[in-house]
Amino acid sequence: MFTKNNKKTISIEGMHCEHCAKKIEETLKNIPNVNKVKVNLSKKKAIIISKTIIDDQNIKDSFKDLDFTITNIK
Repeated sequence: MFTKNNKKTISIEGMHCEHCAKKIEETLKNIPNVNKVKVNLSKKKAIIISKTIIDDQNIKDSFKDLDFTITNIK
């Protein structure tokens, strides 16, 4: 069972289409210990569920080669 500490909501700017959302989903799934990713294009958000607490910097680092901007992580 996951606690809320294992869930992060990421606000992302620059998503314009399903291809963008899929690229973000693939990127987030490659972060170690991430179990599930759900990207919502219309809300410009992604939710990750992980086995352990993921450091925000790890999430930001995964976006360094992408043309998307993380505006918030909670």
